[in-house]
Amino acid sequence: MYCPSYRQKNTSDKLRRREERIVRWRDSPHYIATSGRPICFIPTEWMNTWEQYIEGWQTDHPPMIDLRLWYLSNGYLRPNIAFNPFAPSTTDITLISWDTWAYLENNYPILGALLTESKSWNKTNL
Repeated sequence: MYCPSYRQKNTSDKLRRREERIVRWRDSPHYIATSGRPICFIPTEWMNTWEQYIEGWQTDHPPMIDLRLWYLSNGYLRPNIAFNPFAPSTTDITLISWDTWAYLENNYPILGALLTESKSWNKTNL
């Protein structure tokens, strides 16, 4: 028999997973491209961990999103960031919509600056 606190945590996790699954799977390439908002990038490794969590293959939600790994010490982007949407196992970054970024920003700790296809975008542009 489970104790009430375990049951509450289990229910809370299920609800969080359900909400995050909806956020993640709404992000079709069509949705991202036609939203009229900037396309955002997130580390593929973090995205894979998040997908494992929301699908129930991993019990803990992923840790913080660390975007600092994309930048050199002088603030410029690393020139060797790999992106190939047709070979996800060889890519460093994954596309997400602005809406998904907003959700993640409100629910996960983030280190570093957001990377979009247009660095001129910020919340006041929306």
